Amino acid sequence: QRWPLPAAEVQHKYQDKFSLAEFLTHSATASQVNCLSFLGLSCEQLSRLHSWSTLHDVTLRFQAEERCKFLRKQTSEVEGCAKTVVEHVEGAEVKAVVTSKVVRTVEEYLWCF
Repeated sequence: QRWPLPAAEVQHKYQDKFSLAEFLTHSATASQVNCLSFLGLSCEQLSRLHSWSTLHDVTLRFQAEERCKFLRKQTSEVEGCAKTVVEHVEGAEVKAVVTSKVVRTVEEYLWCF
């Protein structure tokens, strides 16, 4: 089993520090190449970048464009959960019953991204 510990807390030789630095550098480079691949660069393009980097510094600039299109406006009515009932009573007889509730009009705008 492996129990990873900080390098400062482990017995090591002087050369081990350089091996650790080399391992971390390779890991960081692999991570960057993975990110560039995820962004759409092909193996051929990555090779070209590598060959350029042997001659001079290379700077990458990315440009993105996003569009959306309005589809429609949708209106719906939503009833509230509260309901009020008022009864008008004369004597023992109910003359009128008034029921009220809140209805809210909701407007939704639908877009295609």
